[in-house]
Amino acid sequence: MTKAREYFGWGLMCVVLVATAWAGHVAHRETLEQREIHDRQKVVMARQDIMFAVADSDNYPLAVIGESGDIVIWNPALSELTGISQAQAQMFADVNGPSPVESIICDPVKAMRHRKGFAAAFKEPHNHQSLVVVHCEIKNRVGVKIPVRVSVRLVTAGPDKKNYALARIDKEENITEVTPPK
Repeated sequence: MTKAREYFGWGLMCVVLVATAWAGHVAHRETLEQREIHDRQKVVMARQDIMFAVADSDNYPLAVIGESGDIVIWNPALSELTGISQAQAQMFADVNGPSPVESIICDPVKAMRHRKGFAAAFKEPHNHQSLVVVHCEIKNRVGVKIPVRVSVRLVTAGPDKKNYALARIDKEENITEVTPPK
């Protein structure tokens, strides 16, 4: 009977040892997963901070435009350049007329072509790497037209996967073209 008790004791200790090792392994794996999630959250938060800093920048004029031409973001730098606040830019929208972007940036003669091109760009499945660069004029706060380069990238964002155009405006006088060496 003592041999049976001895084997039972050894067996029980082995079971306890394996169970302890397994519990330690599971706890370690969960810790690693939580650390990975935390690290990913830190990266996302850092990206959001960068995007909010750019969006609220006084140095980089940009606008985010919805599919219907509505202004989602009109940052302070663009307000400074045009003299039009985000609220004013959003009020420019008229159901039967041009969108705010057309009213502010486009020549009225080209507004219909712009509207059709804008609508077509959103209907097509787009490549997130594509960038459209347009050289045009924008009216500043006193109505003087300034030559600018508008860089537009289509993006899909949000839980509802809506399409937006991210437009960055650079004064032509501030652009330096760099050509790679041959």
